[in-house]
Amino acid sequence: MWLVACAAACSSPTEPAVPEGYEGEWAGTTDHGTAVSLTVAGNQVMSFTLAFNFCPACAGTETIPGPAPIVMQDPPGRPPYDQPGFAISKTNPGPTIEWGVAAAGPFAPDRRSASGQFQMVHYPGCGTANLRWRVDRR
Repeated sequence: MWLVACAAACSSPTEPAVPEGYEGEWAGTTDHGTAVSLTVAGNQVMSFTLAFNFCPACAGTETIPGPAPIVMQDPPGRPPYDQPGFAISKTNPGPTIEWGVAAAGPFAPDRRSASGQFQMVHYPGCGTANLRWRVDRR
């Protein structure tokens, strides 16, 4: 009996199961230490929010509304671009497109994190800028 108890206690823990889908809240940081989050419903990114602070003239928060589908790149790229991912963007709502923001990135195979890039183009006070980001499922 002692041998059975020891065998059960000494066995290695099993790896947690990979969650189904991507639904839920995801949060993390950029390579500059600012907050980033996204919300997923079904198989779509419903919103992507990122804070930035390059300098006093280039600081704030942008939210890009979805939906943006989570899809496989066709054909798949080299890792990490061989995993499902998304691309989402927003442009100035005025009569002419003066600026825009975009985010894109793949989800990790274990469906517990995602990472990618955020780009600002002709953004007021910032010009063109890029940030790397990473989020984890909450």
